[in-house]
Order: sequence, then C-alpha cells, then structure tokens
Amino acid sequence: MIAGSVAALALAGLAASTSSEPPAAQRVSTIRDDRIGEQSDLVASPTHRDLLWLTNDSGDSARVFGVSPRTGRTRAVLTLRTDARDVESLAGGTTSDGRSVLWVGDTGDNSAVRESVVLRLVDEPGSVRSQSTDVVSLRVRYPGGPADVEAMVWTTDHRLLLITKELLGGRVLEVPSSAVDRALAGRSVTRPALAKQVARVSQSFVTDASALPDGRVLVRDYVGVVAYDPPAKGRMRSLASVDLPEQQQGESIAATLDGRYAYAGSEGQVQPLWRVRLPRLPAPERSETPATTRVGQAQRVVRDAVRERPLDWSVVGAVTLLGTVLIAVVAGARRRGRRRR
Repeated sequence: MIAGSVAALALAGLAASTSSEPPAAQRVSTIRDDRIGEQSDLVASPTHRDLLWLTNDSGDSARVFGVSPRTGRTRAVLTLRTDARDVESLAGGTTSDGRSVLWVGDTGDNSAVRESVVLRLVDEPGSVRSQSTDVVSLRVRYPGGPADVEAMVWTTDHRLLLITKELLGGRVLEVPSSAVDRALAGRSVTRPALAKQVARVSQSFVTDASALPDGRVLVRDYVGVVAYDPPAKGRMRSLASVDLPEQQQGESIAATLDGRYAYAGSEGQVQPLWRVRLPRLPAPERSETPATTRVGQAQRVVRDAVRERPLDWSVVGAVTLLGTVLIAVVAGARRRGRRRR
C-alpha cells in the first residue's frame, strides 16, 4: 500500500515536471557587460533575431547596446553622433515604408525642470556590429509643463507615445504626426512640438512600455506589467496584468515580436534577464467600421496640412471638397450595412 502510494506520487511529480505549460517567468540569461549598470529600457529588434536594444539612463553617453537575450552578451554598441543628458526611454519597430527604426528618448527629468526634451531617430543597422551613426532630432514639449518620462512606444499604426512617470498614474501623450513624419523624412524638428494627452493609465511610476503586434500596449512599473488597448476616445482599456519577478530596480520591458512573451530587465550590474509569459488577451473592441476608420485617417491628414501652412482659400476649398467626399463615403457605408441586415 505504501509502495503504491509512493509510486503514485512519483508519477504525479513526473507528470507535473513534463507538463507542456511553460513557467510564467523564466530567467534566460544574465547581462554582465560592466558598461551596462543603469539599464532603463528594452526593445526587441524588428530585424535581427536574438537581439534586444537597451540604453543606460543619466550619466552615460549617447549610445545604444545590442544584447543577446539568449546569452546576455553584448553583440553591438551604436554610438550616436550627438550628446545626451538623461536617456530614459527607447522605442522601435518598422515604419509605413518598411524601415526598421529606433527612437532614443532623452526624456529623463526627475526634478521636472526641462521645458522640452529631445527624441533621436536612428535607422536600425542592417548588420549587428558596433558602429557610429547619425541621428535625426525631434524636440518635444508637454501640455502642462515639464514632466518625467521613462516610457515611449512606437505603435504598430506608427504613433509615437510617451507616458509620464507619476505617483497617481501616468498621462499618455502623443507626439504630433506632422513632427514624426518630418523626422522620418530626415529633417530635424528643432522648434518643440507640443504633445497631446490622449489617455491615462492608472499605474504609479511607469518605467517602460512596449507595443504588441496586435496594436495593444504593455506598460510596466516597478512590480508588474499591464496590457492595454491602444488609446482611443481619451482612454486606454486595461485588459490583463502580470506580476514580474522580484528585481533590484526593475525598469525595462520588451514584448517579443510574436506577442507571446516579454523580456524584463533591471538596473544594476550583473542583472538577470527574465522572459515572462503574457496572458491571452480578449478580442479587440470593434468600435469603428473600416469606412469610419478611413474617414478618421483622412481627417488627420487634412488637420496636419492646415496646421503646417497659412490658411488660404485653396486649403479651405480642399477641406470643403474632402468633407463632402467623406460624408458621402460614410452615408454609403451605412446604407450598405442596413441592406445587409
């Protein structure tokens, strides 16, 4: 009887140990580069396998490290041909024309004294090797004045978002698309572009964020990460949360390209890199039809065009004509929808 019980327990333990369900969090490597002691962010390379980009925060020069999540070793260092004050945020991904880019955010401001901050745009190199690279600068200011920002996201629909680090939740700010487009065209924006608040998150002390491939956004604080729907109509719907492993000063998060996992890192020398399984998220809300989505995109194009040039009758005429077309498109879509029902 005892032998049978022991055998049953052994089989149960074996079944548990061979379960196909991966652990919620797994330590995958350790970052041992003694030049990396103030890790503040992480971005999964959109181009190169086995590569994460990261930066140190205040006190370091303008450089970006490429490390292997599998081994923790540094594979490349990008030296930016510019200066740096307090790099605290990093974002990356592809553009509408297929370029792979990194946005390096010199956005740190613990004392909230900087009237404007600067984002550096870098084309991700085609080869993984240490090199110097030119940058395009985009200067930004915030509504309501200076704020500390440690999280930046380049969304899958090519919006550049910044999230403030505050005690009672963070403000989600969007950099004007006209300024982003100018930077992507290779022209620096030296006159500060005014970011617009588009949502809030409830987390205290947001330290990093990352875009998921389906358009959702991961936002982390010192102890956990929350998945949100993208900003829409002034809000971001929270979908799920995950506790992160205990870390010395956890500040970084990067979603994998398939959206199944996220890498989490910490400040400090010789720090572990964790891979965290993300929960399955509910289906996206379908609040807009394709026709109204196209209308919104066209309206943003017109809005930005009007902002960038003095108002004249040719612009007024173009706006009026486009408005007429948009109304016809929406009316037609609604009529088709009624016929289907």
